[in-house]
Amino acid sequence: MNIATRICKENKHTTVFVLMIWFAACICAICCSALLDGSAYGGIAEYVEATVSEQNGIWKIAKNGLAENLKFIVCILICSLHTIFIPLTLALMAFKGFSAGFTAAILIRVYQFKGAFMCFFAIVIPLSLSLMISVAVAVIAVRFPFLQKRGHPFLRNGEKRNMWLSYVALQLGLGAMLCVITFIEAVISYFIF
Repeated sequence: MNIATRICKENKHTTVFVLMIWFAACICAICCSALLDGSAYGGIAEYVEATVSEQNGIWKIAKNGLAENLKFIVCILICSLHTIFIPLTLALMAFKGFSAGFTAAILIRVYQFKGAFMCFFAIVIPLSLSLMISVAVAVIAVRFPFLQKRGHPFLRNGEKRNMWLSYVALQLGLGAMLCVITFIEAVISYFIF
């Protein structure tokens, strides 16, 4: 967690920009959920109950969460290949914000007090742990193409390789931290749902 905090502090402007995108997407999702009519909530409630009953074990919940985080890390690694892919990195963070906001709004709207309880323990607490790491992953992915491009004519092949290896190792380490948090989230979700 110290690594993620240090990365975010060293790149304050990029961190603020990524967080603004995440929060804007989250607020947009809450507004979109408010626009749904009553019949849509019934269908969503049925879908949530069916999904929860399908995932009747901690391992199934954790497996789905781990798969999502691994997809996120792989997409981020691919997006950091060139500066042209930076909007995709920001879109991934926007998607994470939108899904968190929409899920929280739907849970609260469909289940009222119980939904707020589920939202707090299954979304807010794990998100308070994973958001900083996700933001750090995105900040690194946004900054890395510029660092690579800036140093490109001066770096020898071995130095380029070392830069890439350290970048990938850092991203995979942060991804491993996300996976641990996902497992904690799965345990919490299992006991709440």
